[in-house]
Amino acid sequence: MKRILHVCNNDFYLHNFLIAVIDRMIKEGYEVHVACKINGKISSKLNQAVIIHDITYPLSFVDIITLIKSVVNMNKIISFNHYDCVINHNRIASFVGRISAFMCKIKNNIYFAHGFYFHDDQNYLSKFLCVQLERCLSLITSFTLSQSKDDLDLMICNGYIDKNKTAYVANGIDNEKFRSSKNRLNLRNILQLPKSDYIICSVGRLVKGKGFQDLIEAFRMINKNKSNTHLLIIGGNVKQDISKFQKQILDLIKLYNIENNVTLTGMVDNVEDYLECSDLYVSPSYREGLSRSLLEAMSMGLPVIATEIRGSKEVINHMQNGVLYKAKYINELIKKIDIVSKNEKLQKELSQNAIKTVESFYTEKKYTDRQMNVINKIISNS
Repeated sequence: MKRILHVCNNDFYLHNFLIAVIDRMIKEGYEVHVACKINGKISSKLNQAVIIHDITYPLSFVDIITLIKSVVNMNKIISFNHYDCVINHNRIASFVGRISAFMCKIKNNIYFAHGFYFHDDQNYLSKFLCVQLERCLSLITSFTLSQSKDDLDLMICNGYIDKNKTAYVANGIDNEKFRSSKNRLNLRNILQLPKSDYIICSVGRLVKGKGFQDLIEAFRMINKNKSNTHLLIIGGNVKQDISKFQKQILDLIKLYNIENNVTLTGMVDNVEDYLECSDLYVSPSYREGLSRSLLEAMSMGLPVIATEIRGSKEVINHMQNGVLYKAKYINELIKKIDIVSKNEKLQKELSQNAIKTVESFYTEKKYTDRQMNVINKIISNS
């Protein structure tokens, strides 16, 4: 039996992003292990055949001692279990996993790039260092999967990655779970959301790079003229978040005196119910691979507005299946929200086209198929 190790930062990522592909691997006869930090209970949705290795990673590269300990512990896991393939996710976890897999001479040392860690919002030095880190790590990486085509094109065009050792797999979501049930009024009552307000929503961990501060600023201006609007932020923080931003978000809401018009849910398992209650979805993020939350909102048939960044640009055709605006340009965001909220015909067109976009390429099944086609080929060739 072929043995595969997934390396990721924590159980939150495991439960929310890896269950579908792990199930598929087990069905196809692989023995699957996961090395991540366990912060809570293992989800009952995770196949019981999976073998979990609890390992701690540092929150940043500055913590050299913890980083070295992580590499040593990962070496022990990999050396003992003799994996046929190691698949590395997330920033620091993938660094540890790739270094260890290289040291242990694992032939199939795969990096799954859920968005490379250089981005347009960085200063020149920071971006240069991130690019060089990705470039150096690519030398010990046997194959790279990417959710973003723009990311791959940039790395390939600059000669940092061999084109023949890459594959674009995009992203995918459970479009059966994220499907409108037309049960909005009842859900608004259950979730204690305003019955008649126009609800603008967004989903994500409350970290600075997600741009929620921009959305709150835009909402403050909108709410001055339209008091029957409500902002719904679905998300919170997980233990391993580097730049936790929840307190700053709460302080900003209080400063603007809009507490009665804003709902923060914290981390919840029923995101689809909150999306069902909403009228418009906004993704104000400064950096993404290809946002899963954006695809979920589109699958629900919500009109979506997103920043014009790598990843989002790949899935959204402006004014066809969604609307784009330049990140950090708050006045532009306000204008786009105003345009969409006032035009019912446009809302309907965006909604219908968004659903078609997800169903054509971004379903969980098609996403899993793309991953497995690449992984099976890599392992069979080795």
